[in-house]
Amino acid sequence: MGPREIAAFLQAPNRLLNTDEVVNCNNEETKALHDELVKRLISSESPCSINMVGVTSGNLSAAARRSAEGSRSRKLTLGVRGKDMEVTVTLECLDLSDLYERHNQQTGEASEASCDFTFQLEPGTYHQISTVTEYPTLSMTVPVKQIIDVFAIHHFEIFRFNPRGPLGSKVNNLIKSTLLDEDSRQRFHLLNNGITAICRKYTIEEKEEQDLLSVLDFQIINGCQTAVTLWDARAAIQGDPNVLVTVKLIQCAPEFGETIARSTNRQNALRAEDFISNDNVQRRLQNEFAALMPPWFYEIKRGQWNRIGGGAPLKETYRNPDGRYRKLTSKEVAQAVVSFSGFPGEAKDKIRNFLNKETVPSIARESEFSYDVIYTEDVTAVQLLLPTMLQDRVWKQVEIDKQQDPWLEYARFHIVWLMGELLKGHYQIYTNLLPSHLAAITCHQINNWFEQLYRIARAAIRNALRVAENAGIFTGNNREFFRSAANYRLIESNSQGMSETMSADGATFANLPPV
Repeated sequence: MGPREIAAFLQAPNRLLNTDEVVNCNNEETKALHDELVKRLISSESPCSINMVGVTSGNLSAAARRSAEGSRSRKLTLGVRGKDMEVTVTLECLDLSDLYERHNQQTGEASEASCDFTFQLEPGTYHQISTVTEYPTLSMTVPVKQIIDVFAIHHFEIFRFNPRGPLGSKVNNLIKSTLLDEDSRQRFHLLNNGITAICRKYTIEEKEEQDLLSVLDFQIINGCQTAVTLWDARAAIQGDPNVLVTVKLIQCAPEFGETIARSTNRQNALRAEDFISNDNVQRRLQNEFAALMPPWFYEIKRGQWNRIGGGAPLKETYRNPDGRYRKLTSKEVAQAVVSFSGFPGEAKDKIRNFLNKETVPSIARESEFSYDVIYTEDVTAVQLLLPTMLQDRVWKQVEIDKQQDPWLEYARFHIVWLMGELLKGHYQIYTNLLPSHLAAITCHQINNWFEQLYRIARAAIRNALRVAENAGIFTGNNREFFRSAANYRLIESNSQGMSETMSADGATFANLPPV
């Protein structure tokens, strides 16, 4: 939704009071709204205000938000039955992300709550790097009770900027065993890697006995398992002031926190999908997936599914009749999308680079590929759902067919690629993904068309293998065959030839939904 729609919406009061326009309108609800508005304006003895709320299940563009902000409050002179009235008009515009935030606020699950906390520091237990630096930093050793207290107040919100999230509330048994041993826990701060946290701002107030450290939005970006394990073992340790943990606190923007997280995470190396876990586009897509009918759970941080708000009852809203959950991870969606877009080899071997937003050279083409090409501000959840559903169906079918054709084990991503090319060719689509409306209906009818297109893709690869074998360029190594740029072109040409032959009578694509 752009500024044009905002501008049109702002004209609503004038249009509702334009008697000629209302008379010629066939919408009875509009006429009833006109009557109600006139009645309220005429009967009011004090200055009036009209509060306008625009809601969309889509997304407000940046320009639309600026337009809405600029029109948040204004004075209008409205003509009501021959009388001019000055009215204050306020405007509020909400898109899907805003609605989810409102919902979370109502249910007590606000995702952007500031995790503020005040630590008590003993003199000599902390060291501050000069505050004239770009990123003021404090290194401190505090009783573990203070981290337990932070967790007790804010729970998993203190991991909001951790790329992996809370890892499903995972307790580290090695850390826990150290805490439960009466001798070892006295040396815990020496045996543990400690915690790295960021904040918006911190200040230190020096007191006679203890200094007070006030922290705005305390966020742990490394040491998530340590914090969760401290909480799990709290009964044994929170009363002992000699059990300590080292904390490095950095005052910086969340964006720089991601850089720190990449560098400091060592105990559990970052996975490919962790690199995009705080991406705004990914967070929007998560909301969009949940708003689909039926809804899908799109996990962008590891552990989110295991601690989903509402627990088991809410998980049931994502269960299919066959018992499986409609649950997706950002990595499997990315692999499906990259394959569907024509880069099956990269989906298999280079997905970490792709999700790290590196430019990935194409194996088969003289081109490059990157995260930003797919995950634009305009990409929608349903556009990503089609390749993902297709990939899931291909995976299942390959498990059945690979007994007959063992090479299918290495051709999964290539089949997704070819089936995507067949779909885009049929609909004459020249972009990486199908448009949202077409992707939605194609997803809905996947059972009707999957078998025909899968058969073409499988046959095309089988023919390409035979051609390569007859030409003496296939040595029998299936893995290497699917990594060769020349073989990509051979597979693609076979697919094009077969689809043209098999679609001559129109039967091959007969079950695909019309444009």
